[in-house]
Amino acid sequence: MTDRFNHILKHFPTIDHAFAYGSGVFGQPGLYDRVKKRAGKQPMIDFVFAVRDPVRWHQENIECNPMHYSFVSACGPTAVQWATDTIGSGIYYNTLVPVGSSVIKYGVVSVDTLKRDLRDWDTMYLAGRLQKPVNTLISNDGIVSAQKLNIDSAMKTALLLCPNTFNVTELLKIICSLSYIGDIRLGFAEDSKKVERIVRGSHDRLFEMYTNGMEKALEASMITLLGPSQSLVNARSVFRNTLSVSDRTLLYASLPINVLRNIVKLKRGDKLPKSAKLLTTSEQADMTHRLDLGKYLASSPYGALALQRAMASIVRRSSFRQGLLGIISAGPFRSAKYLSAKVAKYMASR
Repeated sequence: MTDRFNHILKHFPTIDHAFAYGSGVFGQPGLYDRVKKRAGKQPMIDFVFAVRDPVRWHQENIECNPMHYSFVSACGPTAVQWATDTIGSGIYYNTLVPVGSSVIKYGVVSVDTLKRDLRDWDTMYLAGRLQKPVNTLISNDGIVSAQKLNIDSAMKTALLLCPNTFNVTELLKIICSLSYIGDIRLGFAEDSKKVERIVRGSHDRLFEMYTNGMEKALEASMITLLGPSQSLVNARSVFRNTLSVSDRTLLYASLPINVLRNIVKLKRGDKLPKSAKLLTTSEQADMTHRLDLGKYLASSPYGALALQRAMASIVRRSSFRQGLLGIISAGPFRSAKYLSAKVAKYMASR
């Protein structure tokens, strides 16, 4: 399959980092059964291309592949990037694009924007996708490093949201759900059982991605193993949440900065520590301010709820903005066709 994907990449200008993702790459049990029988078609393949200079890349791609774009390209590559940054969430998608025997959707994002989202969770739009398995086709060292931070942040967030006892599958479901909390598409144009299907279809890959995080949490006594195997993490492990107030303080303090800023904004009327409020200004967002907010959240019975609301605020905003850009970037005909396909997947999943 990777050879097929690499062949597709040859149709595009130079790409610094590329990955394929989604249900067209990693199976989600039961999702396409009825759709395939009815339509006799393979699922669309989703790609993300990270490039150094999106304006120049779009200019070259418009020259090579003008039919991939809607009317927006008539205004030039600068307009395409303006729409990406102003209307969308930093990524521009062309959808329902035929390339050889495949139909693909590909998003174009700047290398810096992708690294920032992985590090800070600015929009969670791409960070969320990379919290699940992807097929990396072209690798950029800076993005790989930022991805490690993203995986670490996802694990820390999940630990703060875990119940008193949980198993590996439940932990993975919490991690995979992070980027869907507040998503405006969920329950309408998105598979209502999406998280469950992702975990079922990619359990082994997800376990491999997060084993190191589980082992670190065990070593730090943030969780303990229950059952016969109490020294080695495996795919059937069951854990007890043993987070202390000090543990929760450190976990909250080390969350991506945009999550902390959204917590501060949403709790503006509460008696937050004065230093924590300084997190909203990037120049003063140091560890002292993070720890002060972390102590407040760790000692509050509503800390986890505040975290969930902050995540929902980030995801809701970015999913709305990207949905709006999608209508523009795809044009009316492709938008209608794409939406109908999404709705068909949703109906088939019920």
